[in-house]
Amino acid sequence: MKCVEILSELERIDQEADNLDIIFVRIEDTKYAKKWGVTKIPALVYFRRKFPSIFRGELMDEIAVLDWLQKNRYKQPELNLFMFALASMSIAFVVYTGFILLFLKHPEQQQ
Repeated sequence: MKCVEILSELERIDQEADNLDIIFVRIEDTKYAKKWGVTKIPALVYFRRKFPSIFRGELMDEIAVLDWLQKNRYKQPELNLFMFALASMSIAFVVYTGFILLFLKHPEQQQ
């Protein structure tokens, strides 16, 4: 009975998930679920680029589920932006250090 209640709760956020381009798929094969690390049934697993992320909260809390889905949906672009910023700062540091070493010589070394 609990699975039916949880599914009805998840149906309430189905429209919001559709707006995020998230598709719900239901499976009943416990062997397949264990393959992805699911130890407790029912469970909610989000796959991003074939890597699973398991929801550890209460499935009856539709707001928490929707927040978790939104965070997982938009996690990758934030990571890419962070990596771009880190790489840009690293390159700028190397260029700045090279500039100082090559063009700003100590007065004693200019002779």
